Amino acid sequence: MRTSNTTVPLIISLALAACGVPSGNAELERFRAGPACREYFAVRDLDGLVGSRVDYTVALLRLLSAPCLHGVAIEKAHIYRFVFQPSFEPQLVATVFAVDDAAWLWSFRLDPEDFGDAEWDSATVRARCEEAVRPLASAEWREIRDRVQRVGFWNSAPIQYIPLDDGATWTIEGWRDDRYNMTRGTFPSAEYRDFFRYMIELNGTLSDYPLYFGS
Repeated sequence: MRTSNTTVPLIISLALAACGVPSGNAELERFRAGPACREYFAVRDLDGLVGSRVDYTVALLRLLSAPCLHGVAIEKAHIYRFVFQPSFEPQLVATVFAVDDAAWLWSFRLDPEDFGDAEWDSATVRARCEEAVRPLASAEWREIRDRVQRVGFWNSAPIQYIPLDDGATWTIEGWRDDRYNMTRGTFPSAEYRDFFRYMIELNGTLSDYPLYFGS
């Protein structure tokens, strides 16, 4: 894994996660242990509009046994999931989970180079991906909420143009106050791109993506 000043707590939490050490928060553990979705993205008009790109993202979430965000039965839960899928660089799934003023970052990083010719089944993906969970500082959680407002996430349309052949896919899902929303696309606005950059910085893996965010 690439390292930076922000990766030390991530590396520590990665080691703890690998040993099965819980996060220390009962609500977060309930969410992490929740059943995987049978149907991701609770936005009906996705079907038929984005073709294989939806299937590609759904396949990744299923391989990770990622829990659903729509219909989370945890009181006061406030959740965002960021899925960044470039064509060749590592794929990243970063979930922010918060209850009241306490928040955590739970992430998966999958580098295709780590798999070689291995079959991408669920057991192989979970064994070879990098999984981490760490608490977010109050300032980090506040910055995430501010950026959610600045990009207008809760008023965003579910689809921004996605071609069916190639290109990085940028997806954000959210759940709060019994409301679900998601937006995804291949040509994010400057504000959305900057939001993803911030989340990847929090994850400590910005150097994975010089093509998208510079060196």
